[in-house]
Amino acid sequence: MKKLLLSAIITSAMAVIVAPAFAEDTGTPAPTEVTVNGGTVNFEGSVVNAACGVDSSSANQTVRLGQFRVAEFTKKGDETGRIPFSIKLNNCDITVSTLAAITFNGTASDGDASAFALQGSGAATNVALKITDSSSKNVIPGQPSTTQKLIEGENQLNYNASLVSTDDTVKAGSANVTTNFMVTYS
Repeated sequence: MKKLLLSAIITSAMAVIVAPAFAEDTGTPAPTEVTVNGGTVNFEGSVVNAACGVDSSSANQTVRLGQFRVAEFTKKGDETGRIPFSIKLNNCDITVSTLAAITFNGTASDGDASAFALQGSGAATNVALKITDSSSKNVIPGQPSTTQKLIEGENQLNYNASLVSTDDTVKAGSANVTTNFMVTYS
């Protein structure tokens, strides 16, 4: 009986020791945890004491003007088609203010003080950016636009951008302008 018991113990021990040798080897090492730098997230915002907040989609936007041929500008004052854009205001409280005006800050063109000078090396010459409000009135650089009546809640202030020749002769180049805008409530 002792021999039988000893034989059973040895057989069991051998099975435990030998079994892992028959396990399937996948050839893939166990994954190692690795941490890498993924980038940066910038959070921007502000808390304002005003009638409305500027919608985040309006805060930093790009208006694509497109390409225009020099031949489209045959004399001073020729203007491209107008490209619409808007400034959206959120959560407006008309008990605080009932009107809003937008001021687009930028450098006035030497050839047309009511338009914005193009920026950057390689800019087209004798061409400027013109901004008009929803009633087609020019928005002068650094001056508030015509006030627009606010409604409770969401508001959209509509504008148009176009290129205008400031001389009879235009030279090709880029047509880029960056403006910062401010909202004046009254």
